[in-house]
Amino acid sequence: MYNLRALTGSALSDSFPQLLTVADEVIMQTISVTGATADIQTSLVLPQLRSIGSLYMRDMRVTAVLMPSLQTIGGTGQQGLFFFQDLQYVRNLGFPSLTSLSGRMQLINLLVLANLCNVALPATGYLSSAAVSRVAHC
Repeated sequence: MYNLRALTGSALSDSFPQLLTVADEVIMQTISVTGATADIQTSLVLPQLRSIGSLYMRDMRVTAVLMPSLQTIGGTGQQGLFFFQDLQYVRNLGFPSLTSLSGRMQLINLLVLANLCNVALPATGYLSSAAVSRVAHC
């Protein structure tokens, strides 16, 4: 998904409520939800998603990315990548069920992200967050 600039309200979240698995990659770049600012809550919620090959998000105007059921990124023989960059309004990342990451998670320029308390960091894979500002440890 590229250059979606006229979405309103919960358009992103409402689009995929039953999505369970993505075998390959999902790329979302330059997406605006009308009204998204630092003060207005706009979320991308994929409530049923349990596994994904890779997820790449860049330049999205949302304040939260929530995938409460996500357990696996990547898979057997697959190098998964969880890449978030330039998400200027994201205050909340929610991946509490994450248990397997066969690759890496990179968080770059998430300027208002306050903590990673709702992200279960699995023993496998690794997190690269050197450019995340003011991230508190839980």
